[in-house]
Amino acid sequence: MAAFKFLSSFPPVMPKKSSKKQPVDTAFARARQLIDAGDSATAERLLKEIIAQDREHAGAYHYLGRIARAAGYQAHATPLLQEAVRLQPDNADFVGYFANHLVQSGSPSQALGVVSDGLARLPGSEALQELKSALQAGGPVAKAAGSIEELRQLASAERYAELKQRSQHALTQDDANLSARYYYALALSNLGALDEAIQQFNLVVNLDPHHDEAWGQLGVVYMEKSMAAASLAAHEKALLVNPAEAVHHINAGVACMEFGHVMQAERHARQALSLKGDAVAAIVLLGRIAARSGHYEKARQLLKKALGINPGHKPAMTALTEVLLAEGELQQAEWECRRLILMDKSMIGAYNTLVDALMGQQKIDQALEFAKTGSQQRPDDLSIKNRLGICYQNAKCFAEAIGIYRSILESSPDYFSAQLNLAGISSLTGVYDQSMHYYDSALASPLASSEHHSNWIFAHLYNPEVTAQELLDITRGWATKFHSDTPRYTSWTVARDSEAPLRLGIVSGDMRDHPVGFFLESVLGKLAAMGVELYLYSTVVVQDDTSKRFARMADKWDLCYRDTPEQLAAKIHGDAVNVLLDVSGHTSHNRMGTFARKPAPVQITWLGYLSTTGLDAIDYIIGDPWVTPPDEQAHFVEKPLVLPHSYQCLSQPQGSPDVSTLPAAENSYITFGSFNNFAKLNRKVIELWAEVLKSVEGARLLLKNQVLTDPVYRDKLLGDFVALGVEEERLMFEASRSREHILESYGRVDIGLDPFPYTGCTTSFESLWMGVPVLTRRGERFLSHAGESIMNNLGMPDWIAEDAEDYVRVATEKAADTKSLAATRAGLRDRLIASPLMDADAFAQQFHEAVQGVWKQWRSENLTVAVER
Repeated sequence: MAAFKFLSSFPPVMPKKSSKKQPVDTAFARARQLIDAGDSATAERLLKEIIAQDREHAGAYHYLGRIARAAGYQAHATPLLQEAVRLQPDNADFVGYFANHLVQSGSPSQALGVVSDGLARLPGSEALQELKSALQAGGPVAKAAGSIEELRQLASAERYAELKQRSQHALTQDDANLSARYYYALALSNLGALDEAIQQFNLVVNLDPHHDEAWGQLGVVYMEKSMAAASLAAHEKALLVNPAEAVHHINAGVACMEFGHVMQAERHARQALSLKGDAVAAIVLLGRIAARSGHYEKARQLLKKALGINPGHKPAMTALTEVLLAEGELQQAEWECRRLILMDKSMIGAYNTLVDALMGQQKIDQALEFAKTGSQQRPDDLSIKNRLGICYQNAKCFAEAIGIYRSILESSPDYFSAQLNLAGISSLTGVYDQSMHYYDSALASPLASSEHHSNWIFAHLYNPEVTAQELLDITRGWATKFHSDTPRYTSWTVARDSEAPLRLGIVSGDMRDHPVGFFLESVLGKLAAMGVELYLYSTVVVQDDTSKRFARMADKWDLCYRDTPEQLAAKIHGDAVNVLLDVSGHTSHNRMGTFARKPAPVQITWLGYLSTTGLDAIDYIIGDPWVTPPDEQAHFVEKPLVLPHSYQCLSQPQGSPDVSTLPAAENSYITFGSFNNFAKLNRKVIELWAEVLKSVEGARLLLKNQVLTDPVYRDKLLGDFVALGVEEERLMFEASRSREHILESYGRVDIGLDPFPYTGCTTSFESLWMGVPVLTRRGERFLSHAGESIMNNLGMPDWIAEDAEDYVRVATEKAADTKSLAATRAGLRDRLIASPLMDADAFAQQFHEAVQGVWKQWRSENLTVAVER
């Protein structure tokens, strides 16, 4: 049997005579001469001019295909050679050349079909018969092409481990085999070896810049590594080479949505559907876009439509669980994800959603186990790896979490979520410089939103080097960056009767078992009893017993965690709220974007954030004579609304233990204590507390907070104190657990120590409630004045130190007088209850008068922009 004939073995092509004008024939002959002379560029221009005159000139298509092949543009060559055969199916040379091209492209079965069709028309063609025999016999080239076909089939079946092995073997046989290299890269990317996949895809596109599939997959891998610019650029290359390929539009759309370009994502999805009306992945993308925009019913319909076309489509099934998660159906999302994982343990998207659903239900241990399992399934998948870090962080295993985030950034330096998580955890653990470093990297990403910048702003509150003016400048800069062009409402609906009850709206993620909730509950109850209409907007999915109590006292209880800032603003505006309270500032779950739209005529920030928001759409900040003194009102964009005594009022803790006797009465030493957030324990605080311990003979220090769960940070803090001359046996560092446990622990403390500049609030109240007086230090801005406000309202100004030296003096003097300490402890709870700090009736009255006053002032000045209801 004759050996397989390569392309060069076919005789020169002699096209059929054309009935067109002589200039076309002359041009075609000239083009062939140019090809023979090596001037393909000029020949290509001539051939395209011929096709412009004669759309059915088979020879022009054929030679354009040959030029494309010679340049390495295999994908471009195929349709040109195919068109030549369609126009002249009885031309043996065209048929043979096209079939040989298909063989070299890795499609021997398709080539055999082309040859068989050609022989049906040209039974006497020896060249075609030899080619058919060689293909049927499986000669060397046919075997090589057959291996490419096998790789294609393995890829279609998603058998990536086998695909990697077979493609790697093909490359050992022929290192220049681009098809094998492409499939090798594809296997690597799907097995999670992203860096190696990038290297291999880049080799392919460098050798063949028109390999649109390699460009598209390169864009996918860059997206997985959170490399936004590189991903979008690669998808643009794929679309430039082959704009008619629906898959490229889908992949580009997914990347656009991932990086926050939702409108572009929708355009790509719709373009994909225009090219391929039943493109399931495009329908899924539209469903995910709808869910991202809060249109959950539309998202469900689209995803169910996708599953109607392809019932086993894994991304569609996973996207449906994401919709459940977004809607707050956490348990249902959990069950569906568990079902999907039982079906296919490799569905990493189901693991991601399951972990999120479990975390939302506070099932931290279960979430951690599934994150570990998912990471084992796909060790190099960064999305599940990042969630594993989050699980460790929530389990208070901070060192493990940091290690995971850093390993992600070693693999993918631009991975946004890992940068942001490292910034947050560094802030939480008091490493300010490191926190700012990671924030700088994260906030440079196109994924960085207004909310992410809020995290950065909040982190500044812990830094003792940041001044009030710097905070003001930072927040003003944020407001300019994100909300200078935000559209605002300019008219509102108000009650016709000027004496109608005040309609008070509150937006918060903390109307639950949370410190802010502890301060809100009794006050809102009193306001409701006074006839104030309460419209409460909860921005979190978590609902507990405390939330249920808030819901019962509200005229409207709205779970708005699914709403976009625009949607929530429209809802509040439609509810005709008179005064809207922000109780979050730049803390978690805030809705600054909603307040920027001015949905209520009067907007006030209060309680949850002890600094200016920087947003001029918020009119007032609630303070008191100590936290907002007259000479510091320039610290705020908002106008201070100063209450007569305290800006806050604590609800009485439920089920708390009785006040114990003074521990020092039984011990032979004084125990100082602080249960504040670890982030507040900056270097200056540690140095000052070390001086206190060295000044009070035999004194002990008990510290409790969540970070001290981690032995790494416990040992580091211990080392800091020991280096400052404090003996290890005088230090007691413990993890905080439940609120009940914390309250009980005050039975071991004689004197509370307040940190600075971010003083205690809830911790100070709880300390005082349990009979433990708190030594605080005079500050220079709102958050550092909070301790002064508390102790002045208690009538205990002698517990306020002027500076560091005075702090040590007061601590030493108070520790020496255990008799006075015992008396103070015995009467402190009653003193607290009788003070403005817990007098909910008086506080609610003062609060109502202040808020009602600014509302009436606005009403009298602005009825021309209001519509009466």
